[in-house]
Amino acid sequence: MRLILFTYFLIFSHHVYSNELRICHISSYFGSQLPGAKDSSLKFSGFESNLHKKINLLKFTPKHKLDVIRGVEWAKLQKCKIVVGIITSQDALLAAPLLEKNGMFGISATSTTHLTDKWSNSFKSLSVSSRDYVDHLSKHFKSYSKKIYVISKKGDLYSETYRDLLILKKLPNLEFIFLEDLKINVKSASHTPTTLVFTTYPVDALTSILNLNDISQYEIYGTPSWNETHLFAPFFERINQKGKVQIWDALDRAKSNSLLYEFLKSYKSKFGRLPDHDSIYEQDVMRLITQCGENSNFSSEKTISCMKDLNKFQGISGRHEFKKGNSHSIRDLQLITLDKEYISENKL
Repeated sequence: MRLILFTYFLIFSHHVYSNELRICHISSYFGSQLPGAKDSSLKFSGFESNLHKKINLLKFTPKHKLDVIRGVEWAKLQKCKIVVGIITSQDALLAAPLLEKNGMFGISATSTTHLTDKWSNSFKSLSVSSRDYVDHLSKHFKSYSKKIYVISKKGDLYSETYRDLLILKKLPNLEFIFLEDLKINVKSASHTPTTLVFTTYPVDALTSILNLNDISQYEIYGTPSWNETHLFAPFFERINQKGKVQIWDALDRAKSNSLLYEFLKSYKSKFGRLPDHDSIYEQDVMRLITQCGENSNFSSEKTISCMKDLNKFQGISGRHEFKKGNSHSIRDLQLITLDKEYISENKL
């Protein structure tokens, strides 16, 4: 009798498990880079706001920079074939080869490094790659006569990736300096129209901008990570009193993009505020997984196969295209200004 019951339990548990798509979320460790990220109340809201009943989302929170490696091992023990989260470019580079080695598939909402192309069969990102972003930068600056300072941070992988790509473009009027030397270098150009192109995360860069004598004389450009304006609103509010910051962004804000505005409405109804930029892309990650899951009866292997073979995807954030050998979504980019109107509650 016990043997019969145990056999029944195994069959039943296998049946339940086989109809459940297990997704493991691995967060990134930020330290002091994103102080606002310490507010974890809505940390998973982008992933959980419209979670399909057949998806079981498990979460791993790192305590150290290299914990993403432990996170992948943890996901393997949890029998997750699909991993989400992996927020930073550095974590993507750590995770991607491990995912490939273990026959797993990772999809990030926010990683930008093009260096993950090497593992494009096991890792995708819905954000524009650093390479495509730099292509837009170089086209914009090709005919510039102004002095352009490209500012990177020593020992920062994210920052150095953008800097190295810009060096390869060999544009005229570019001078490459470190963030630590910003004030010294721009002081000599104080009477000349000057452009500052930051390849760094926001906090240190925005602090350095505020330390400049006259912000209004500079044309300032940031990286895609600067779009998390809810985390850096105090910086932008002070900068916008005297100058402005611009970035290129892929989010489709056209009124014809009904998916976006329906999501904004449902998210605000559920959480009491509009979603931040990352939450929109995180919801697209789950939308993509759900779409492929529904087409494959939520089989892990078939869902992964669907995501690998996908050429086009209509997300909340807009239209995404994927090409073989490219780990990132290919998107159209628009130049936007992070002004007061943009960072207000009524604007994204």
